[in-house]
Amino acid sequence: MRVNSFLRRCTCAVVSTMMAPLALAQQDVNLAESQTSSQMVLEEVIVTAQKREQNLQYIPVSVLVLSNERLQNADINTIEELQTYVPNLMVTDTLLGPKLHIRGIGSAVNQGFEQSVGMYIDGIYRGRAQQSRMAMIDVERVEVLRGPQSILLQKQHCRGTEYFHGHANRNFEAGITGLYSPDFEQKEVTAYISGPLSETFSGRLTAHARDMDGYMENLTLDKDEPNRKERLVRGILDWHPNDDLDITLKVEAGRYDTIGEQMEIINDRAAEAGPFTGLNYAQILQLFGQDPSVANNFQDFKRASNGDDFSNDTEEFVLTLNYRNWGDLLLTSITGYTAYDMVEICDCDNTGGHVFSADFREDFQQFSQELRLTSPGGAKIDWMAGLYYQSSDLDFFDAVRLPANSILVPLIAGIAGPAAGALMANTSAPRFFDQDTDLISVFGQVSWNINDRWFITGGARISREQKDASRILEIADIHGGPLPPATAPITESLYAAVFNITPHSLKGDRDKTRFMPSLDIQYDVNDNAMVYFSTSMGVKSGGFDVRSNNAPDNGGSFEFDDEDAVSFELGSKLSFSDGVAELNIALFYMDFSDLQVSAFDGVLGFTVGNAAKAVTQGLELDGRWLVTDHLLLSGSFAYTDFEYKEFFGQCYFGQVPDAPDGVNCDYRGETNTLTPEYSGIVSAQYKSPLGNTLRWGWSIDALFSADYLTSSNQDPLQVQSSYTKFNARLSLAGQSGRWEVALVGKNLTDETIMTLSGDVPLAGATFGTPGFSAFYEQPRSIALQVTARY
Repeated sequence: MRVNSFLRRCTCAVVSTMMAPLALAQQDVNLAESQTSSQMVLEEVIVTAQKREQNLQYIPVSVLVLSNERLQNADINTIEELQTYVPNLMVTDTLLGPKLHIRGIGSAVNQGFEQSVGMYIDGIYRGRAQQSRMAMIDVERVEVLRGPQSILLQKQHCRGTEYFHGHANRNFEAGITGLYSPDFEQKEVTAYISGPLSETFSGRLTAHARDMDGYMENLTLDKDEPNRKERLVRGILDWHPNDDLDITLKVEAGRYDTIGEQMEIINDRAAEAGPFTGLNYAQILQLFGQDPSVANNFQDFKRASNGDDFSNDTEEFVLTLNYRNWGDLLLTSITGYTAYDMVEICDCDNTGGHVFSADFREDFQQFSQELRLTSPGGAKIDWMAGLYYQSSDLDFFDAVRLPANSILVPLIAGIAGPAAGALMANTSAPRFFDQDTDLISVFGQVSWNINDRWFITGGARISREQKDASRILEIADIHGGPLPPATAPITESLYAAVFNITPHSLKGDRDKTRFMPSLDIQYDVNDNAMVYFSTSMGVKSGGFDVRSNNAPDNGGSFEFDDEDAVSFELGSKLSFSDGVAELNIALFYMDFSDLQVSAFDGVLGFTVGNAAKAVTQGLELDGRWLVTDHLLLSGSFAYTDFEYKEFFGQCYFGQVPDAPDGVNCDYRGETNTLTPEYSGIVSAQYKSPLGNTLRWGWSIDALFSADYLTSSNQDPLQVQSSYTKFNARLSLAGQSGRWEVALVGKNLTDETIMTLSGDVPLAGATFGTPGFSAFYEQPRSIALQVTARY
């Protein structure tokens, strides 16, 4: 009933808004005859969401666009920073990699999952979570497409897509932007130069460096964290021998290093039963003689940790060819190679005590080739067709390590005897995972321009994806070597009892062919208004579980299936007062089946499967209003209503299992984590001359969100309350634009915002003391930004 009521209310509101232009169409014509047009007009926003350059107001897709100027002014350098300016998009870091949500749906943390939110950089698909940590620099614009995008983009997506366009200007220009913030010793420099090299060649070179000490104090190591370093270099070479041909080569290399995490222990509660009754986890750790810093178990931007170290080396090559003399057709070829090599050492017990540690290595390589034919456009029938091939290789390693000084060694000795403790000391559980993937697809889209008002577009993609994978988990000495044959079985049984880890060796393969259609119907009411309806089917590929600690016949998991989504969208795009104002509206409904989920097993592992059905529906608004020649108001808003139709997941601590298996909990009717009911941003930007040689400006952004769950097991104690935070900028520049000095303020109201939380490993399962590891956004910062252009 709640869903039906929501649909009725939103549909009536949206349809009423979209019908208003119909009633006013004739009146608009009459007014146009008697009034002169205004000199003020909003800058046209050009996007390529449908693989053609089009005005944002003319395409039947819910798209939010951030320009290069907007990104630089707000000091947005990562996807995690971008999500603040895109309602219905949530991005947060975790110990195992970034986590992305859009419209309430996201991928769980597992290296076997592809990201729910597809990411493309200059036409190349970046589908791995680690790739979303890379810096966004020298970007002309970002297009965030919400909803399934399965036809024209290389890899099918059932939730949404982020499309990043590198700067295309090849005329001579050079510039450098530096930023310094004393709050966290943040230093940042980005420089670029571009221009012609000959009559047919031009190029662009960009370099970026960013350092930050961190905003959490590590009491154990007496330093600030996360300490971050980013380095990236990008070179682009264009060859334009004639009007029919252009070829672009892009080469990029980068490195991302982090020491420490933006995470701390909170809500550490005392055990209610067992040998540690009345003690919380921090007190138990102190009982075992651990560092006094473990006593800090409340939110204060201070943490206890023995140290985390992360590094990721990346490289990418892209060769793009456009040939315009294939009859009247445009032939496009995009050849890409993208790769990274990640290494991480993790204090994964999340405390400053000696409990256990883990390390990770992830090596990924991907080659892709797209061929596409596009009709000229503007005809009765416009069309596009193409082929896409992608091949990738993923090698992953991780190991849980139990040193001799771990508190678990005397604990095990006290329970099972000194010999058992000695057997567990200096041991490890290394895991090896390898996956090869091959994908080939054919796609096409046809648009029937019935007349100058009605347009119908249909498309389809057929994809075949093959995956071969293996996973081996062993119990070994702390360096990964073999255990003594006589005692190995006993050590393995102890690992099963303490960590729920059992050795196994698995192999599997998948071969799936999927068909994904789409249909758009668009009606242009007049030159200032259009309405549209779209429906599409999206698929998120299945695969193999990387992180389960057990084989499927022993309570673990290995293979999981495709996730399907059917989406419906009803929207309108409106312009007012001869282009002075714009309003875009989208009402969406998405039905998911075989939802891919990853549940923490309460100890150290995760179990993956297709265990859920869900519906997410809502309303998205965005608009701009050029109030005067100097003042621009803008905003975007999202209302999201998410509901699990079927989901049996991990219970939170103290919750009574009510699922049929007697182990999990039934979350039917509940919302998802990281899904606020509403979120949005309201912005004001002002620019004006100051005398004859200067100009000044300011901007202020009010960013707001309703409360949302932060824990994957739906724990009601782990809720981020609703908030409003403010970002602002004050600038002074030369009239020519050659230089600019600005103050950039973020989170000026100093809101404490939790982005994710989870059970502290082993705290509840082993000691009976429920507690949480929580990640937090950066608190207030003020930075000086200086730009010079030539």
